[in-house]
Amino acid sequence: NLVWALATVSSQNENLLVRLAEAATRKLEQLKPQELMSLSWALAVTSPIASGSDSSTSSSTSAGETAQASSGTVSAVSGRSRADHVRLFAEELFAREFGDAREFASNVIGTAWALKYVNALRPGTLQAARSALAKVANRLDGASSPDLA
Repeated sequence: NLVWALATVSSQNENLLVRLAEAATRKLEQLKPQELMSLSWALAVTSPIASGSDSSTSSSTSAGETAQASSGTVSAVSGRSRADHVRLFAEELFAREFGDAREFASNVIGTAWALKYVNALRPGTLQAARSALAKVANRLDGASSPDLA
């Protein structure tokens, strides 16, 4: 909740955000799907791209420099960038079992948006998101199928 709160007030304290992401990483198993999505969203919207400090509009900026700008500060503890954290939280969420199918689908979609926003959406992660949404669709299809007997 703290990372989300910082994002809503547009905090640009990169060091604090990375430290909070590191703390959340150590407790991944304990985080609820909504919390994983909120972490992903908050890290994305407070990224250099969101703050306007991304220099991807400059014609002299390389793709590597753009990726580094979107990733933000790298953690001294784990070596993970902001985009790495978003990807880690997303992969954890996508692999989870779920209770409420609609809420889970919303969390998957929100997290996929965060991945795309920080240029961290990779083919394997995209496939994991598709698989998670397919699980939701299968459950919803089974729950809403009319009784034909």
